[in-house]
Amino acid sequence: MALAAEPEQDTQKLHAAGWTGVGLGVAGLATGITGGVLLSQTRERRAFGTGEFEGTLVIVTERRHPLSTTVPLITIGAVSLLSGVGLLAWDLSRSKRQRKMSLAPSFGTSFTGLSASGRF
Repeated sequence: MALAAEPEQDTQKLHAAGWTGVGLGVAGLATGITGGVLLSQTRERRAFGTGEFEGTLVIVTERRHPLSTTVPLITIGAVSLLSGVGLLAWDLSRSKRQRKMSLAPSFGTSFTGLSASGRF
C-alpha cells in the first residue's frame, strides 16, 4: 500500500519578494517624507523697500530647496512605496505549496546568466 506524498507546507510567511517589498516600501516612504519636508521648508528675507516702497518693510518668503530637487524625491519615494506594496501583496497572495517556476543564477567558465525551470 503506497501513501501519496503530501506537498510540503511552507511555514515561512514572506519570501525574498516579500522582504524586498518591505524594504523598498520603507525606503520609498523615507524618501518621500524627506522630499516633503525639504519642500515645506521656507525662509523669510526682510528688507526695507526702495523707490516707491521706501521706508516700508518688505518680507519675501521663498523656498529653501528648489522644486527640481524636492519633486523628484517625492516622486521616487511614491514609486518605490507603490512597488514595495505591490511586491509584498504579490508575495502574500501567491500559492506557496508548489512553485511553478523558479529562477536560479548560472555560472560557468564561458557564461553567466539565469536558468529558468518550471512545471506546466
